[in-house]
Amino acid sequence: MAKDFVPGAEPEVFHFHSLISSDKAIAIMGADGYRPATIFDLLDYGAKKPEEQRKYPIVALGSVADIGGCSVAYLDVDGDSKRYLDLDRFFCAWDASYRFLAVRK
Repeated sequence: MAKDFVPGAEPEVFHFHSLISSDKAIAIMGADGYRPATIFDLLDYGAKKPEEQRKYPIVALGSVADIGGCSVAYLDVDGDSKRYLDLDRFFCAWDASYRFLAVRK
């Protein structure tokens, strides 16, 4: 398990209302006293609040995997409102529909 993961830590969902890079999102969260969520934080949040990902996709920028490029996990739903976990590029520009999970430092 990740050393930063603290079960029950109070998460915060950040919404930037515009196109944003991963690096900029991390900088803003850090300035507010938060670190980007890891995949463990994201899965814990999704288990505790399963309906949140039906409202908007939720990204965890704190765990980056090299799978043909740097990728991060996010929670989302398909056209039938079935919940799923997926990956997207860390170095993409995230549109305003995405939210970013963070945990207090």
